[in-house]
Amino acid sequence: DARLKINIKDFNYHDSILNIPVREYDWKESGEHTIGFIAQELQEIYPELVGEDEDGKLYIKETKLIYLLIEEVKALKKEIEELKKEG
Repeated sequence: DARLKINIKDFNYHDSILNIPVREYDWKESGEHTIGFIAQELQEIYPELVGEDEDGKLYIKETKLIYLLIEEVKALKKEIEELKKEG
């Protein structure tokens, strides 16, 4: 709700999400193999997507990645439209 927010402005979309490395790894405690992001690596590019819990462990605010995906789709759509005009 816009009535609950201040300082509203366009997001400074400063880097492509395509530059975020996707990693394959095993969890130490469970041994479960998975894919995902490393919080420290993501924090270097998008610090607003990383939080810290009371134990000092970093976590990724995964739902906020949706906004970056939307911006990436917009950028790709714009590029496609420009290519169509050229061709």
